[in-house]
This record gives sequence, C-alpha cells and structure tokens, in this order.
Amino acid sequence: MADNAHLKFCCSSVEIYNMLQPEIADELGQQKVENLLNTGTKLIASDNS
Repeated sequence: MADNAHLKFCCSSVEIYNMLQPEIADELGQQKVENLLNTGTKLIASDNS
C-alpha cells in the first residue's frame, strides 16, 4: 500500500471545467495519473473524489 503525495490535488473533472478548458483539464488529469503511477503500486483503488 502506498500513499499518493498529491491526494488533495483535484483535476476538476466533476465540473464543466473539462468543456470550458479542455487543454488545462487534460494536463491536470495527466499529472494526476503520473503521480499515481509514481507510487509504484500494482493496484490503484479510489473513491470518486
């Protein structure tokens, strides 16, 4: 089990941000994925937050 160092980092996917600022939303989402992959864990479980 590993902690995500950026647990509170939000990609704003629950708002219309993805439609209004798709490039920025994509970049934030990619950063979140990279942070999760950098934990080195084999399985990632998350709630919808």
